[in-house]
Amino acid sequence: MKTNRTAFFAVLALVVASLFAVEPAMASGSTDIFANLQTKANTTFQNVRTIAFIVAGFGIIAIAVMAYFGRFNFKHLAGLIGGLILLSAAAALISYVTTGNTSNAAISFDPSSLGDTFAK
Repeated sequence: MKTNRTAFFAVLALVVASLFAVEPAMASGSTDIFANLQTKANTTFQNVRTIAFIVAGFGIIAIAVMAYFGRFNFKHLAGLIGGLILLSAAAALISYVTTGNTSNAAISFDPSSLGDTFAK
């Protein structure tokens, strides 16, 4: 009986939260709710990716400290590098899979933009 009551309140909370999430889009007169959701999801992904890169920087420092004290583990380093690669390539991969267009994911490199690091 208690699990049924818990499940009911969980579903009720989900319905109320979805009503509050959809209502501002309807109140502003926007007819394309999915465009708003896509924009918000993209912004959220960019912000989460930035935070993940900052946390990964602390992870790199932690791995360096572990290496200094002789507790270096290649599994931790491989997991960190693999996670960063997945986060970096996620947007390009999603764009390629959904549209088949590789022009958005192209990386351009211009050696003249590096400049001279030893210039006075």
